[in-house]
Amino acid sequence: MAIIKYLGLPEDINAEEEATKKILDFKVENVIKSFQAEGRLQEINEIILVFNNVKSDLKKLFNSDEVKNDGVSAYFCASEPLFRMEQIILPQSTIIQIEESLKLLEYQDLIFNTWGFKQIEPNYKVALNFFGPPGTGKTMMAHAIAHYMHKKIIAVDYAQIESKFVGDAPKNLEIAFRTATEKDAILFFDEADSFLGKRIAGISTGSEQAINSLRSQMLLALDKFSGVVLFASNFVENYDKAFETRIRHIQFNLPDKLAIEKILRSMIPPNAPVFAINYTELTEQCNGLSGRDLKNCLLLAATKAASGKRDFITQEMILEAIKVINQSLNSFHEKQSIKKYSDIVPKIHEKLLERRNDNEC
Repeated sequence: MAIIKYLGLPEDINAEEEATKKILDFKVENVIKSFQAEGRLQEINEIILVFNNVKSDLKKLFNSDEVKNDGVSAYFCASEPLFRMEQIILPQSTIIQIEESLKLLEYQDLIFNTWGFKQIEPNYKVALNFFGPPGTGKTMMAHAIAHYMHKKIIAVDYAQIESKFVGDAPKNLEIAFRTATEKDAILFFDEADSFLGKRIAGISTGSEQAINSLRSQMLLALDKFSGVVLFASNFVENYDKAFETRIRHIQFNLPDKLAIEKILRSMIPPNAPVFAINYTELTEQCNGLSGRDLKNCLLLAATKAASGKRDFITQEMILEAIKVINQSLNSFHEKQSIKKYSDIVPKIHEKLLERRNDNEC
């Protein structure tokens, strides 16, 4: 899938405008796919849409470091958060950990200036890492924190930082932090394991050097930053030790039965034509599903009702959707297990060959 970038858009994009931009992403991607299917277009990795209020021509845009930096700043847009705290259903222990972390900013003037703790922490910040299975509310919580603090959010992923057009990764990372400071926005990094992973020892390639430079720059940027920076990751096993003491780690787990029922009830809109829903029965069938999986189940059931010209979304439709989602997830996990096993096979052959060579010697 091609990366689509926008240069020159307003910085204060609201939720409705963001949704319109997503529709444009989808349509542009469809155009590319149609030409590629006919063999008339080679693979496209990156698309840049330039709007008139970028004060430069295209030649200057591609060759000038100054304009490139302006483009990067425009690319890291601060937008209104999409979710609120009351929309998120998590264990109370997780909520308490997040609230405790945010209190540091609420009382920062008293703690650091009046009481003098600035001498041991000149750049006071809140740095949180949300980790856990996909679909458990990590991204939603990042947006909810921004809403709670009455701030905008700058969401950054690895593809934005690594883009060849906007320059080398460490510089892009620095610009992202600088933009968050200038806009007084929450900085949110998705796929955080790409940024916080272990630095590579015994570097042998340029790509390994680039990875180490990016992760070293993240350490420097975190130490200089004053504000709120949030990370979300499904994998924490490979984190660099240097980040462990700089960031507070908060685990997000799959919802238990009580949380599943609350999520299901909260996700069904008041205008949805549901009929005779037994939430206890639904909850029993949803064990092991994430919040995102539950959303997909309800949308699948709603799609079936709408496409079948039915007047109601019934219990049977939702149960059938749960069954479909469960089967899909089980099939995916089985393939992942096979893949992992296939990765082990070459290593087994390698070890056997080494043993045979030792015996021959």
